[in-house]
Amino acid sequence: MACHYCYFLTQNKGKARCLTLEQLKRAVDLWISYTKPVNLKGLSTELTRVRKIELVGGEPFLNFPLLRDIVGYIRYRAGETMDVSVYTNGSLMTKDRVRYLLDQQINLVISLDGGKGTTDLNRKFCGNPGKSVFDTVMAGLDRLPREYIHRMYAGVTSTSETIGSLVNDAKFLVGLGFREIFLDLDMLEIWPPEKIGELHRALRGLKDYYVSLLGERGSPYRANKVYSFGFNDKLKPRDMSCVTDEITLGPDGG
Repeated sequence: MACHYCYFLTQNKGKARCLTLEQLKRAVDLWISYTKPVNLKGLSTELTRVRKIELVGGEPFLNFPLLRDIVGYIRYRAGETMDVSVYTNGSLMTKDRVRYLLDQQINLVISLDGGKGTTDLNRKFCGNPGKSVFDTVMAGLDRLPREYIHRMYAGVTSTSETIGSLVNDAKFLVGLGFREIFLDLDMLEIWPPEKIGELHRALRGLKDYYVSLLGERGSPYRANKVYSFGFNDKLKPRDMSCVTDEITLGPDGG
């Protein structure tokens, strides 16, 4: 993939590389040795330290045997106490692959920004930019049982060009059956002032939509990231719920 907003494009340089299983195991062992589950007492709330490993790309499904082996090793070393997420562009999904990860209690996050127009605007196939990423991912989802999608997550990246359709895109993803939606903003983009205002309106609309869902379903809410608006309308991610010990393993060791 060659998504326009991918921040890894600023980090991954030179010839493509892939970590070996032994290298991944050493990283996991080192991480486990440095992280301990503890509770931190605050003045008004209890903060829980979360241990988390994220497996990202590139595209982890390009070498699924390696992904399967390291997931199995993580569960062998850390059991069910380690929060493990796998981020995929969804183009290489199969029923068997998804079932394996869900059986291992993996948080499987599919990068899908919403409807076809929103997704295909910034998400492009490397070497074939005219091919629809949206159509490819939807074909993969159509092959999955509905109950699988209910256990998966949608990862949305909003830009100043797509923020206006955020609520409609969220409704589309909820209609597909995703368990939760992770919302991030394009980290590399400088948002013009008028788009900051549009972002405010979109987030208010998203809040109203969520409240309506609560009335219909009574479903719980877990905040992934909270964005505060400070001086000069700069966006600053702020974790409101936990202290996270987290490692992200990319295919080239990043």
